[in-house]
Amino acid sequence: MRAAVMTIAFAAAIPWILGAYAVFFVSAQYTGLGLFESYVAFQGGSNLGNVIWFVVWSGTTGMVCWTLVRRIARSFDARKVAPFVLFAYAVPSMLLIFPDTAMGFAVSHVRAFADGAAPHSPIALFLFQSGTVGLIVAVVLSVIHWVSARRKRVPAD
Repeated sequence: MRAAVMTIAFAAAIPWILGAYAVFFVSAQYTGLGLFESYVAFQGGSNLGNVIWFVVWSGTTGMVCWTLVRRIARSFDARKVAPFVLFAYAVPSMLLIFPDTAMGFAVSHVRAFADGAAPHSPIALFLFQSGTVGLIVAVVLSVIHWVSARRKRVPAD
């Protein structure tokens, strides 16, 4: 059980760490300024939006990870653990689109990009795409597991 818990926590931590770095360190510097100068140049509302999205994104990641860890505590089967690990990876990866968008708005107001034309981190795009694939695979694995468990419960005629 401990290995499953650590695997879920690690699967959620990877996109959280990479995403936080990609959005809040790399994308912030697309203004052409340094890291601290960029945050100083952002409007107050943009900084507030970045903080709010960071808290929401981190809180959601933590709550999903905590929920998955509590649910997996009842099972030791690797077939049951795999979808949980994929869900733990997919949720922060896919939700990274919101902090990345908020950072794009902040950068666009400093550099005078059109809101839709602000550059975005390729790492954030990769995490979003891989999280989408991970979510699809997790759902397919969950449905396959549910169908096989249902067949075992239904007696054959």
